Amino acid sequence: MRPLPGGNVALVCAAVHDGRPVVLKANPRGTPDDAGLASQGAALAFWRPSGGAVELLGARDDGFTLMLERAQPGDSLDGTDLAWAEKLAVLGRLARRLHAAGAPPPGTVIPMSDYVSGWGDGASELEELLAPSPGDVLVHADLHPGNALRVDGSWKAIDPHGARGDRNAEIWALLCPEAPGIPDAPAEARRIAWRRLRIYADAAGLDPGRAALWARVRAAAEAEWPDVADDPEWAERLRRLARALSVD
Repeated sequence: MRPLPGGNVALVCAAVHDGRPVVLKANPRGTPDDAGLASQGAALAFWRPSGGAVELLGARDDGFTLMLERAQPGDSLDGTDLAWAEKLAVLGRLARRLHAAGAPPPGTVIPMSDYVSGWGDGASELEELLAPSPGDVLVHADLHPGNALRVDGSWKAIDPHGARGDRNAEIWALLCPEAPGIPDAPAEARRIAWRRLRIYADAAGLDPGRAALWARVRAAAEAEWPDVADDPEWAERLRRLARALSVD
């Protein structure tokens, strides 16, 4: 079983299909993220030519049940002994690889405007960033060390919460629970937050200023979500990050 935002659980099991090791994944229905979960298969299928995501082998139940390649060896980036800056660089390069596929046809995945609908009042700051653009891509939106697996010597993404929109929204690696804490001292917090952002943005091909806007708005919004608020340490880390990335 794999936890999803909001405390929901996806059922995941290993199997063999036509002699090939596979993974079966059944996402729950009736959650606030139904649209995003239903489009996971479409996102993986769209990224297949890039080689940057696990391969989708089949889908049913309106996209809520997926058959996927079983990653071999399947070790996660989270389990490596790489320093955090190195993990950010790996995730950034993986994001760049996925973004190179461009944007899927309208209607195949949710637009970014739908994805941020639960972010509260902070989403109003993103009006310009949410405007459709010829440069829009398919954003993974949940890319963190646990969602990057080693497959035949390279890294592949799993479990997208895919949305079509601004590539600079691909900033979850900076906010995720696996990220080291941000110090309380404002000057040091700002130095560390911006250093991490620039490492990741450079690897991913993001605009640092626009990525920082996405990061601080999402961090401030998610710090107030009930499932995050139940973890005071993480919630406070998100608030510190939002403050550290603010522009004076």
